[in-house]
Amino acid sequence: AVNFSVLDDIVGLYDPVRVDNQELTQNNLFETLETSVSDIDRHNIEALESRKDVIQTFAYVVLKKMIFSFWKWRELSEIITDSLNHKELLLAFESRSLANKVDHFGWDGSIPDDETTKYPLDRLVVNVSNFGGMKSDRYITREVHYTVDLSGSDIYADAEITLRHNGDYNTPLSGQYKGYVRLFVPMGAELVESSTGASTQEYISSHVGWGDIVQFEPGESVTLTYRLKLNPDYFEENEYHLYVVKQPGTENDYYEVVFKTEVGQGFESNDFETRENVAFFQSTLDQDKQLDLTVLPDEIGPRIFWHEITALNQIDIAFAENLDTSSAEDPLNYEITDLDFNDESITDTITIDYIEVWNGHVRIHTRGMDYQDEEHFQVFMRNIRDQSGNYITPNPRTVTVVQRL
Repeated sequence: AVNFSVLDDIVGLYDPVRVDNQELTQNNLFETLETSVSDIDRHNIEALESRKDVIQTFAYVVLKKMIFSFWKWRELSEIITDSLNHKELLLAFESRSLANKVDHFGWDGSIPDDETTKYPLDRLVVNVSNFGGMKSDRYITREVHYTVDLSGSDIYADAEITLRHNGDYNTPLSGQYKGYVRLFVPMGAELVESSTGASTQEYISSHVGWGDIVQFEPGESVTLTYRLKLNPDYFEENEYHLYVVKQPGTENDYYEVVFKTEVGQGFESNDFETRENVAFFQSTLDQDKQLDLTVLPDEIGPRIFWHEITALNQIDIAFAENLDTSSAEDPLNYEITDLDFNDESITDTITIDYIEVWNGHVRIHTRGMDYQDEEHFQVFMRNIRDQSGNYITPNPRTVTVVQRL
């Protein structure tokens, strides 16, 4: 399988190439061949039957130049190798030994599966097929945004695929684009929802996928979104490996991959930019890319970022991460004291009625608090832990809340 860009590069090496009194260059090759094939008398049977003869003649002339221009063999070799590495040229052999060789180098366009990987290797495959959009693929750009959330007990991913048509109305080259967009991940994943609500489920070689028909005009774009529940078997306790498959025959596809984990945890990676509990990769893909990531353990105690008296006898404290509920809702871990900051004549004796805890939020319900505008109260806390077992720092600690009701 040969993408047209390979022919462009090869013709550029021998530029110009003369075929049937036509001078072909890297710049005019595509339009000249396309015109020769399509601009014919369509009611002339002989013209219809011979309309692609120019391609056969062109191939003969180019192959002859490739063989006999020995002084350009090194440059030709570099073009071919580069085309193979970037999946602009794919090879298939009936010979098992040759097939294994090209598979080893990734030159056959195959996708890794569980039988060929040494460790759990998650995969992301996006494929766009032209369903009658003329040659508009030459003018289509593709963006893939893929976000994986590791913060919960289940692992979810959000995929967003955007296609933009940068062409014009130029029949038979460019016009309305009709295509079929598919997203594949390893078996065991589930589709939670998609933007169309009518995605077709498909299977290929140990992968499950979902596809949608798209149709849009030059100058327009279309975006598809998919929310997935991923197979947890591809996520080890601390290690994660994602293999992003570049679609053969496309150029400069933009990918953004983002991973998020619990606040307090972190990432370590040579492939991702890491920022606290977020890691992200951004690049245009010219070949398949494996992304490796290590999740670092949470060794930081829960941080308080907000505390306030939200109603009479109600104190709210917000932490930056989920808390261990048993420690956070234990009244014995708190004491509330009136600091007599505003009115020394009134000293409230505060007792704790009960405590609500959800995620990182603590709501302390008390008794004994009177209306004292701008009065300060001290909240004493001890042994409050996050879900990784880290205690607040310092332990114990105090915060001050002000009554402004």
